[in-house]
Amino acid sequence: MMNSMKIKNIFGLDITSKEGSTVLESALSNGVCFEYSCKTGLCGVCKTTLLEGTVKEVKKQLALTEADCNKGKFLTCCCEQETDILISAENLVELNDITIK
Repeated sequence: MMNSMKIKNIFGLDITSKEGSTVLESALSNGVCFEYSCKTGLCGVCKTTLLEGTVKEVKKQLALTEADCNKGKFLTCCCEQETDILISAENLVELNDITIK
């Protein structure tokens, strides 16, 4: 049985995720739109700050610098959470109605 974990942000968001999904995949499957573009770790658009909890890299975070890592930054498209987490990513609700082509 897969574990459920919480993703919270500093703006009051509180969603449940499933083990085996990236933070971005979990957000999108819950109707939450964090900023993103490539979903491959190359562009860095989904970079956010991990304030509490732990994540693990499942895809190489090519867009992150060593300085980013030292500041607690990670790419939501490349990492799965290992615990409940608190992040600084904002839910961009205004993007929810845009059709992806």
